Amino acid sequence: MLFLVQVIGVHESVEGVVMPKTLVWDLQDQDGNIVNNRQDVVVSSLGLDNYILLSGADLAISSGEAHRSFVRRHLVVKATYDGDFGTDLPAHEMITFPVQNLNLGA
Repeated sequence: MLFLVQVIGVHESVEGVVMPKTLVWDLQDQDGNIVNNRQDVVVSSLGLDNYILLSGADLAISSGEAHRSFVRRHLVVKATYDGDFGTDLPAHEMITFPVQNLNLGA
């Protein structure tokens, strides 16, 4: 199973979309715990379109979640950018998505 997330550059009021200067991300479970050691993962090749690919252990259901048919994951994206109102401005976004437990009842 794969999950591809497209993270578009930062939206500025005057300039439109600007490219981030830095971009890091965390993967959390629905309780805020880090999943698969995915904390402060650096996206090194930055552009107006940036992609994060989640697979394998990123999307695995933990033993504590095994009784649930679906669990939530949070992809927390943190960036800095230069814009109309300054330099090194922070931008944060959380993307929440479901992961289905395909082993439930197996």
